[in-house]
Amino acid sequence: FKWHVDETMIKCEGEYKWFWEVIDEKTKFMVATLLSEERTIEEAIKLFKQSKERTLVKPDVIVSDGLAAYEEAIKKVFLSWRIPHTTHISSVGLKARQTNNVIERLHGTLKDRLKPLRGLKKTYSANAILSGWFVHYNFLRPHETLDGVTPAEACGIKFNFTHKNGWFDLIDRSIKMNYEGIELPKDYDILIKQRNVRTNEWKFVLKIFDKNGKEV
Repeated sequence: FKWHVDETMIKCEGEYKWFWEVIDEKTKFMVATLLSEERTIEEAIKLFKQSKERTLVKPDVIVSDGLAAYEEAIKKVFLSWRIPHTTHISSVGLKARQTNNVIERLHGTLKDRLKPLRGLKKTYSANAILSGWFVHYNFLRPHETLDGVTPAEACGIKFNFTHKNGWFDLIDRSIKMNYEGIELPKDYDILIKQRNVRTNEWKFVLKIFDKNGKEV
């Protein structure tokens, strides 16, 4: 496994914060993300721990820019005497952009998506939007370099979407997993956001209704 890791600045609550990502080179799957106020060893460790917990693998190679925090974090999370060490490839300047262009292009796409929002207003909503970006990129967005399949499909994760909007199927599956052991109506609808008429603000909620419109 060869992973690429990088961090970029995004505006949140009027200030710039750091958004970290780890991507697998072969499948383009976004392994982990993190939003933080600083970019220290502690944040890098959190990112790699999340990557390790999600994949249950140890990467052979990790490619990064010249941020010193990566080297120490890789040692703390992946160092083992029994298994071959993870090789860390670190570069700076123009060479870093060329070596790590897999993730640099992704940052450009993310910033293009966020530009109309003129920054993220609140940290909690920022995390919700970035989590949605994680799901959209991995499970719904076909990738040109993967011959038109999604990163999830490239990893062997396949969903049989029954709706044109794949989000509905993903939410539906999530509900069934979270409500495991609880009887749900055969036919039900999902409401995932509501607007406050007074303040004109949207908030994300999850409500389930049966075919008669009664909330479950």
